Amino acid sequence: MHLTKFPSFHSNAVIDGFSCLKPREWKILVLIVNDFTNSEIMNALNLKRRTILNLRNSIGDKLGLKDEHTLAIFASANRDVILFRYNLYRAKSGNQAIVLP
Repeated sequence: MHLTKFPSFHSNAVIDGFSCLKPREWKILVLIVNDFTNSEIMNALNLKRRTILNLRNSIGDKLGLKDEHTLAIFASANRDVILFRYNLYRAKSGNQAIVLP
């Protein structure tokens, strides 16, 4: 079995990456953490498939993750930390919470 390696949360790339995420990227990441598929994200946010894929790639680049699959594994494995960081981001920025359908 081949395991995909990805940065830990103690990695500077990940810490800096979180601070670089834009509001729309945070929304996508939170939906990924909650096991939404691309189609479900498209419907929830009323975005086109290409936009979702571009945003997922952007999130992966900022967090030092090589592809969409690695992003999904990373999000699933680190759900609590991602949601904690999202809540910190929300409190700091004043953005409203994401309401999951």
